[in-house]
Amino acid sequence: MSESLVKIWRVEIESHGSLADGIRAMNETLGAKYTNSRVNEWQDGRQKLPKKAARYMLQFVLPQIMKQHNVSNKALREITDEIMGLLPE
Repeated sequence: MSESLVKIWRVEIESHGSLADGIRAMNETLGAKYTNSRVNEWQDGRQKLPKKAARYMLQFVLPQIMKQHNVSNKALREITDEIMGLLPE
């Protein structure tokens, strides 16, 4: 799951800007110091994706997956909020 999640997150982030900006935003939000190299290691499975990073990425990926399945914007927000509320911190 983690490898796919990272790949989809990366594609989503890079479609709106640079990976460096996406990592910077993630680091600011999570109080972390992740690097491009670490994201590459998560993507290819050399390092395990931490739960807090997975949760952060899922906030971007889940809406994109639901949009691909024609979920309405209202339902998308409700489903995403409910799922995110179920995940551990």
